[in-house]
Amino acid sequence: METSLRFATTAVSALLLVSGCGSKNVNELSPAQAAAFDQASPEVKDMWLQASEAVKTNGYVTAYNLCYDLVNVGLTADQKEAVTKLSASLNDRLLAAVDKGDPAAQSAMEEMRRNPPSRRRAN
Repeated sequence: METSLRFATTAVSALLLVSGCGSKNVNELSPAQAAAFDQASPEVKDMWLQASEAVKTNGYVTAYNLCYDLVNVGLTADQKEAVTKLSASLNDRLLAAVDKGDPAAQSAMEEMRRNPPSRRRAN
């Protein structure tokens, strides 16, 4: 089961990654990346803030969905890199929590397997 959970996480992460990750500190946003959304439209900036907060609070499904939505709204290169790093951080947190047997993380993995962001319906 752990192998299938890792596969599902990898598949979801692949959907989110929009550029290569060559940095050793892939999960740390540079000051420029942290500020990448400062001049974004209010809607995009709000999505970024919600995704960032969801990552911090282990809102796995919400964060994955928001990151997926963000990569589909025409971001700048800096914004894409910031979303990529945020997604990598989320992925690391989720995998670590699943490995520790966290029921919320396991539930999030199951939810994302059943309902990946690419299959969500627009309201």
